[in-house]
Amino acid sequence: MDTIGMHGLELSGYSFLDPALLSTFVERWHGKTSSFHMLSGEMTVTLDDVQCLLNPPIKGRVLDHKGIPTKTEGVDLMIKHMGSTREEAEHEVKTTKGAHARFVYLKELLEKHTTVVNKVEVDGDKDTFERFGLGSHICMAWGTAALTFLYQELTNGIVPSCKYVAGYMTLLQVWIYDYFVDTGGSLDTQYEQQYPQATKYDPTKGQSIHMSMEKMMDRLLPYDITWTPYKDHRDVCPFEDIALYSGWIRCGPIKVRYLPELVLQQFGYVQTIPRHPDSAANILDTPMPVESDVAMLGRLASIRDILDGVMHSDEVPNSSRVYAELQSAYTLTFVPNQGGPGSSSQH
Repeated sequence: MDTIGMHGLELSGYSFLDPALLSTFVERWHGKTSSFHMLSGEMTVTLDDVQCLLNPPIKGRVLDHKGIPTKTEGVDLMIKHMGSTREEAEHEVKTTKGAHARFVYLKELLEKHTTVVNKVEVDGDKDTFERFGLGSHICMAWGTAALTFLYQELTNGIVPSCKYVAGYMTLLQVWIYDYFVDTGGSLDTQYEQQYPQATKYDPTKGQSIHMSMEKMMDRLLPYDITWTPYKDHRDVCPFEDIALYSGWIRCGPIKVRYLPELVLQQFGYVQTIPRHPDSAANILDTPMPVESDVAMLGRLASIRDILDGVMHSDEVPNSSRVYAELQSAYTLTFVPNQGGPGSSSQH
């Protein structure tokens, strides 16, 4: 299990789930944004959450196709990224009638790769290990698959006629425990940082009272939420940029929106106004680190000093349009003297 990056599944299965706790969050789910609507802002289970909670290998690049791949392209992708033979890949696209493979084939492929990897670990064949080890990770990119399936089932669960919710409920419950400390789940005294963070909690037997959970959620303020719960876990699971991918994630025929720009607070950034979910998805390049008021004032003061120097040089005539624009920008950067670092030197 360690070889193929699935030891998190071995350790983090929950014997008890809390239906009232889970349904309280399901009611706040919005399928179009793949997020929970909370009074303190949007929240969701991200790829970073999946990696820190369960320790699956979520690295590298997301395959971002321009349009749906053809069967020929699908065969080439299976050969290149999954270690399939051409005969196997061609059989799969013929069977599925599309550029994808059956889950039963992926299971067979994983078993074959695992057998080979276990053997070459003993033999010391580095080239074979890298080839088949990489294929195993890609073949079972179960972290992304689990998140896709969870999103889809949460969306199905909010349909008025739906009487149950499916999906990776263990993942959702431990995510709730990690971000909302008053929701239950006692700490496991045997937990160590090298384990998946999901093993940090012992789920409470029985279930919460639904009405009490709803009232608690309605009273939550921003400081009641642990926005970045993995600070002490980064030695084990460093942050991967792939968690900021913005677009669609897929598991077989299921395709859902993955929009981390809606939940920047969970990544330790200032929440900006996101694009509309229906607009084209681009790689996220807008998050801004949280900055203190003093640091912001210092930044404005520095900009103001630069503008002042340019305006008083002989390079820009006072009567020119450029000078007028500089003067306007100079006025906009004015901040009152705060009597400390970063304060403006002029009143």
